Amino acid sequence: MEKDIFLDIFCFFIGKDRGYVTEILNGGGLHAVIGIVILIERSLVKIEKNNKLGMHDLPTTWVHWQEFAYNYIPDDFYLGNIVVIDLKHSNIEQVWNESKLLWNLKILNLSHSKYLKSTPDFSKSPNLEKLIMKDCPKLSEVHQSIGDLNHLLLINLKDCTSLNNLPKKIYKLKSLKTLILSGCSKIDRLEEDIVQMESLTTLIAKDTAIKEVPYSIIRSKSIGFISLCGYEGLSRDIFPSLI
Repeated sequence: MEKDIFLDIFCFFIGKDRGYVTEILNGGGLHAVIGIVILIERSLVKIEKNNKLGMHDLPTTWVHWQEFAYNYIPDDFYLGNIVVIDLKHSNIEQVWNESKLLWNLKILNLSHSKYLKSTPDFSKSPNLEKLIMKDCPKLSEVHQSIGDLNHLLLINLKDCTSLNNLPKKIYKLKSLKTLILSGCSKIDRLEEDIVQMESLTTLIAKDTAIKEVPYSIIRSKSIGFISLCGYEGLSRDIFPSLI
């Protein structure tokens, strides 16, 4: 019972009046009076000014919610100091209405979200390290703010079949180590600017519409593994053939 009450408060009732929430939860068959008291005693919930429910400012509950039913993450969905958002197989069409300040967010995984049309604006998630959006068949736009993510290590857009281009700012990602575009059948080119990705070690882009390997990639000092345009293997074996 306490677990159910905690999850309801965490997801929907942060900042709401204690009496109001108690009435709603009681109506749903939960014994909210005693349940909230127990959560307060366990330091999982706190009472703030004007009898509002709150949570302690602790690093957070990795949000893992498969088959998330909403079209977007509600504005009052409590994310606190969230580090990981994992909403695979969700019904999300867009991540949220307005960008949220998520300073501690490291991983965003929305794989297999069949209605997702675009990535979020990343300007308020500056410390993101891993962006995973595999098999999002309606994804057609990657927000240009992705180029400002100075800590991004991984981009996985495998099988995003509606995506036909990448924003040019993406090539400014000097921290990126792995770029996966396999199965993005509408992407038909990679820019010569890819050489600016000075930390890139793995590039996997088979089964795309790309017909030419960017010549500048041969100048890369970091790249170790390539799968592109029918070539696959270690760069030391592939580069002589490209030359």
